[in-house]
Amino acid sequence: MAAVLDELMERANLASAQGRFDDCAALCGEILAALPDSVPALVLAGVALSKMGDPPASIEFFQRAIAIDPRGAPAHLWLSMALRDTGNKLEALSHAQRATTLNPGDPIGIHHLGQCLMDLERFEAALGSLERAAIMAPNVALPQFTLGIAFKALKRNPEATSALRRSVRLNPSSVSALVALRGLLMEEGDTVGAAQVARDVLALEPQSAEATVWLALALLECGKAAEADAYAQQAIDLEPNSAMAYSLLGSIFQIKGDLTVAETHYRRSMELQPKQGSAYLGFARNRKMNDADRPLVDNMQALADDNELSPFDRSQINYALGKGFEDLGDYEQAMRHLDEANRLAFAHKFGNSQDDTWSLESYHRLAQMMTPDFFERHRSGGSASKMPILVVGMIRSGTTLAEQILSSHPSVGAAGEQRFWLESGLSVLTAAGSRVDMPMLGRLAGRYEKLLREIAPGKAHVVDKMPMNYIMLGMIHLAFPGTKIIHMRRHPVDTSLSIYATPNRIRLGWAHDKGNIVLAYREYERLMQRWRDVLPPGTILEVQYEDLVRDPEPATRELIEFCGLEWNDACLRPEENERTVVTPSVWQVRQPVYRTSVARWKKFEPWLGPLAELMPQSGV
Repeated sequence: MAAVLDELMERANLASAQGRFDDCAALCGEILAALPDSVPALVLAGVALSKMGDPPASIEFFQRAIAIDPRGAPAHLWLSMALRDTGNKLEALSHAQRATTLNPGDPIGIHHLGQCLMDLERFEAALGSLERAAIMAPNVALPQFTLGIAFKALKRNPEATSALRRSVRLNPSSVSALVALRGLLMEEGDTVGAAQVARDVLALEPQSAEATVWLALALLECGKAAEADAYAQQAIDLEPNSAMAYSLLGSIFQIKGDLTVAETHYRRSMELQPKQGSAYLGFARNRKMNDADRPLVDNMQALADDNELSPFDRSQINYALGKGFEDLGDYEQAMRHLDEANRLAFAHKFGNSQDDTWSLESYHRLAQMMTPDFFERHRSGGSASKMPILVVGMIRSGTTLAEQILSSHPSVGAAGEQRFWLESGLSVLTAAGSRVDMPMLGRLAGRYEKLLREIAPGKAHVVDKMPMNYIMLGMIHLAFPGTKIIHMRRHPVDTSLSIYATPNRIRLGWAHDKGNIVLAYREYERLMQRWRDVLPPGTILEVQYEDLVRDPEPATRELIEFCGLEWNDACLRPEENERTVVTPSVWQVRQPVYRTSVARWKKFEPWLGPLAELMPQSGV
């Protein structure tokens, strides 16, 4: 009899291995009819039922096995998996913990424990198990993927990105890992990387309208509006009722300057999916809203309180309401919605993190090292190229307008906001941080110049308008001693209010709190004063935004002369510049130079809060 049962068990195991779970279950039934207390048969029968899509039925078999042998780790593990499938999270966790206690060397059990903890949103606790599983099974993609998702849930994006990249390397055909990686890269501003990952998803799922939209969005953020347009149209061919695709088309036409067509697409997106955020925000930013738009504003107010929407969508709707009520002259309501928009946006991007201040101490230490004598001693080590033109300043200070004016000149191209120096500039410091490796800096300068040439081939000069390059001006001047730097200045309260009222494409925690904006602004002023003190005269041109919009021609002529360019009348018509503009200011840059944003703060004066601390003594 024992021999017969052994043979049945071998056949049952083989059937399970071959995926013939119905045969496996039948064979286990024969064994259990003769030997009801056979733990291996009970567990295998439960596994078969679970694989056949009946976790509730499998639970009974696992429980019977545990009643006979409470120390059987496989039964606890499989029971935990079945309980997890049926939504019993707490009991699933209990048996997962028991399984790993009984068999601490099993990476599958440890990984599953991490998954159970994640189900309960105990992400910090999950990390310990998931990191152990990833170490124990370094060539298995799934633990890396789950680890990446846990890091992402904790808003630890760099670690999440690394884990997901490892997962994709181990399993390049995992759509789930690619989709998660694409989202992270977009959050971090790596639009080139996000576009490549979206292409990888499309290669695996060529009929996916959603993946096609993702690629179009990344291409648009890269400044490739024509290519983005083609993919957005392709997405609509694949899914004619794709609200996401129509919203993206609205953004594309907005960026191209066709605001009427953009509005049509935004309206179509809202018709297809009334509960969303992106189309409403795009619509609000497309033009000045008026009394005819009040029904839409009422609809947005209802959506702002709809908990069915994600915090991200609700933040977008509140930003749109802030813009809408400002257009309609109700500034108290506008600020109320901006406060809520920033609360939701911070929660979406950073979770419960409180590390939202902006400290530049490491950059201040670098700046202290860079004295006039330091620059003189290293002058021969820099590049002789004068191709880069930098436009810097606090974000929302008018850097886009300066770039539009300069790139209207036929000799000047536009590179948008390049993160090159922010990501690579400190790499040339020695380990002690007390010396610059000049040969390495030379190679870095060569890479930067090559990047700019690829973006704007044939142009004598290329503008990089990354505002936060102000933190790296000393290093950039060292690399390119002849480059011109335009520092855009704007009334500090107008600048800070604009930061608060504008959804940022990148993660800047300080930008969502008025007090932290004040701290960040003072850090920026302190560092810029250092560069004024130590960089050679004639390196930086200070441009006051209010002067530029109040009387454009004198300020524009000074800008063009400073850059060593011959005068061209096109620079007085930046709104006619046909280049792709990816900026929150897209509506404004398609208008003639306007003055409505000057002294904007006065409308909001009773509700400025800490921002009022930045008021200049003399006023502007």
